[in-house]
Amino acid sequence: MWAQNVVREHTIHQAVERHVRAVLQRGNQSQERCEVHARWKGDVVLDEAGPVEIEVRPLSSRPLRGAGLVRVELKVKGQTCRTLTVTVDTRIYRRVLVASRVIRRGELLGKDLLEQEERDITLLKDGCYTEIDQVKGMQAKRPMNAGDIFTRQHSEGVPLVRQGDAVELVVDSGNMQLSTQGVALQDGGAGVQIRVRNQVSGKVLHGEVLAAGIVRMGGGENDND
Repeated sequence: MWAQNVVREHTIHQAVERHVRAVLQRGNQSQERCEVHARWKGDVVLDEAGPVEIEVRPLSSRPLRGAGLVRVELKVKGQTCRTLTVTVDTRIYRRVLVASRVIRRGELLGKDLLEQEERDITLLKDGCYTEIDQVKGMQAKRPMNAGDIFTRQHSEGVPLVRQGDAVELVVDSGNMQLSTQGVALQDGGAGVQIRVRNQVSGKVLHGEVLAAGIVRMGGGENDND
């Protein structure tokens, strides 16, 4: 009669945590710090004798961020003796830009408004910035409180064209570039699609802001505002 084959709680935790860290490393998240905590409680006793192999597999295709589940298979001599469903909590930390003071809508972004701090970005969905250079030429799209993480939802390009501005409407036609005068009906930064009114035809068109006072015409017309 052999002694009980016991898989200790801490051994299960270590196997799960190694698996999660390996998955995150494959995702090229080298600039991020992660904390992984398996929530299984208790040792597991197997009737089968021999060395135990532990295999950890995902239960779904969801990223391993926040609370999730993994399947743990305990094998002896290649045969699965026990299958566990283990809760694992994965927290992701990264140095990101945060507001260093209250920021008003429309303020130009720079070192006087933003600073780097390590924050928990596990459940952050809007995308964040990590370097001041990434927000060069941008302004605050909405108010922020001191300490708030600065995300892509908080930023927009500084308008090169503002509503009511007289603008040049340009159209590329083969080797020629045609232009006429118009009026911007919306604010817009570089690369942004805005509505403009053609001063000659009176039609409302859509175009892309190229530079201050210049809009390249694209498809789409509307006879009404």
